[in-house]
Amino acid sequence: MTTYVLLIKFSPELAKDFAAMERMGKEVREKYMKACPGINLLPHHYWLSGPYDFMHVYESPDVESAFKMASVILSTGMASSVETWPAINYQSLLGLVKDI
Repeated sequence: MTTYVLLIKFSPELAKDFAAMERMGKEVREKYMKACPGINLLPHHYWLSGPYDFMHVYESPDVESAFKMASVILSTGMASSVETWPAINYQSLLGLVKDI
């Protein structure tokens, strides 16, 4: 499975209603877990202070499932922007560049 980092910029409506954030987050999670059963959410969920509001780290069996997860999140209206980046851990990087 490939690791991905998903960056979310909340919609202006959600950014104005923090009380709804937890409820909406649970609803959206149910939708993408149903639509993408192969996704494995890792225990890395962070609130960010910058151009994006929230970050998930997860594993996906294929790039199509990763894109589908981002599409489900966008389709709910909770996010105005979503980016999905493949990622590797530091030890894997060291192995890749060992002979360079």
